[in-house]
Amino acid sequence: EQVINRKSSQNSAAVSEDIYRRPDPLTAHLHQDVILEGQAAAVEHATDTVRLRYAQVQDLGLPATTARGVRSGQLDTAATACLDFNHSPFTPDGDPCTASFLMCLACPNAVATPAHLPRLILLDEALDNLASVDPARFDARYREHRDRLQHLLESSTTPAERATARDEATDADLAVIERLLRRDLDA
Repeated sequence: EQVINRKSSQNSAAVSEDIYRRPDPLTAHLHQDVILEGQAAAVEHATDTVRLRYAQVQDLGLPATTARGVRSGQLDTAATACLDFNHSPFTPDGDPCTASFLMCLACPNAVATPAHLPRLILLDEALDNLASVDPARFDARYREHRDRLQHLLESSTTPAERATARDEATDADLAVIERLLRRDLDA
């Protein structure tokens, strides 16, 4: 009765919820649509906030000419590759993208391959350093970017791949990441 009516009867609301309603299979069935909507919303949110894709070039499903551009480095930005520089979600359609390179981490036009991993690792380390120096400023300016980057790294690469990429990082890679964070590369 408490499951069907969704309210307590001769007990507290907490007891009704914890003892009678929540464990009952009918409750899950009655709330199935809400649960599925919540899961769909969570997936949509994740898709909207973590846009950068990481994979081998051949696994990205790109047209042949675009794949060649990514493979050759012609489409590289400071830490990723850009598939469509003139159709950014951050600038008017048709205009060249002028967003900070940190926004590549949230852009559907951005992709990263193992070739980009050394700079992504350096960027992650640099953002960690910024967090330790001025936590309030970091939270305001960089937390969202670092969260995206760490999610990408942890979900798409192994610790061994990250360690190898760190070893492969060059002084030139570090200089680019430093310039990116100083905003020397921004338009």
